[in-house]
Amino acid sequence: MAMIRVNRPCEVVWNIFTDTKSWKIWWGGTLKRVNPNWQFGATLEWESGDEGKILDFHPMKRIAVMSNHNEISTWSFTADEPGSTNE
Repeated sequence: MAMIRVNRPCEVVWNIFTDTKSWKIWWGGTLKRVNPNWQFGATLEWESGDEGKILDFHPMKRIAVMSNHNEISTWSFTADEPGSTNE
């Protein structure tokens, strides 16, 4: 598991993470939409035609997504110290 320290509050990091337009910048693929929205059971629809499913969702804490290739990616967000977030 890799850990990234971001010198920003958790709310700021979460808002960027859940902005579909930002995924192309940090993930490398274009996330078209999250249907119906960011929540447990939602579908992530990629420009490539691939889809993912949100398996675990706790706002500003954790999210897990399973790809249509059955790969699971999990991101956890914790405040390391005031004003920073570990992802």
